[in-house]
Amino acid sequence: MSRFVKGTSILGIALLGFGVWQLTEMDRENHGETESAQTIIQQDQSYEKVFIEQEEETEEDRPDHTRVDNQMLETIEANDEMKELVSGLGQGVTEDLNDLEAETDEQWKTIEKDTKQKREMLKRLIELTDDKKIEQMASSAEAKLDRMMEDKRIDFYKEAVISFRLISERLS
Repeated sequence: MSRFVKGTSILGIALLGFGVWQLTEMDRENHGETESAQTIIQQDQSYEKVFIEQEEETEEDRPDHTRVDNQMLETIEANDEMKELVSGLGQGVTEDLNDLEAETDEQWKTIEKDTKQKREMLKRLIELTDDKKIEQMASSAEAKLDRMMEDKRIDFYKEAVISFRLISERLS
């Protein structure tokens, strides 16, 4: 019987060792899947959310014909210097503002030079007028030109010019 017990215990130990080995292998496989899932979760959590700030167009920033009322037109038309300033502010570097580009240093210098002239014209326009809407429009255009110089974005230049172009067209 002792041989039987020895054989059985050896066989039992071998089976037990085989079972432990199988459990270890299964654990490694499951752990590998878990580790992969954790890596995916960690990668997913490592992304940053980026919010792009967009400015809402306020009524005074939106260049449209409804903002230009008859009183504003009469005020400008009564003063030849104001009329000339508005006409000059409504003219861009190019005839069509959609074609305006600032890709080269030469183009950018031309726009900067024109912007400096427009700033002076805006200051003079503000000095000449008592109309709050004209002052507000001029101040808004001046802020857009300042922002254009800071951000190096041509869109602000276009917005500043188009407001005065609309007035100029209505005066004609």
